[in-house]
Amino acid sequence: MSRILIVDDDAGVLRLLASLFEDEGWDVDAASGGTQALQMLESAPPAVILLDLMMPGISGEELIGELHSRGLEVPVVVMSARQNVAEVAEVTRAAGYLAKPFDIEDALTMVSQYAQSA
Repeated sequence: MSRILIVDDDAGVLRLLASLFEDEGWDVDAASGGTQALQMLESAPPAVILLDLMMPGISGEELIGELHSRGLEVPVVVMSARQNVAEVAEVTRAAGYLAKPFDIEDALTMVSQYAQSA
């Protein structure tokens, strides 16, 4: 299966998502913030990025902007508890979004869908 990059500053959420996607056969890279994610992206882009929007330092929105400025065309699925997550996804040109709390099956389906279209 393809490689996914999961970026979330909540260590528990990061571990849970990484474990769930690994159990489904994904190769998972996990980053606890935007700076770490950018360093991981220097080697090889993943098939999909699952990205929390609200993080200290480099926010999810800023990270997407940096991806665009570097010309990295990787599908990004943003996830957030913010009320306007759909609007943010549209403005940042994210491939999709998940409103927290979300059903893990929805996350698996969405990520698989965007990985296949990448």
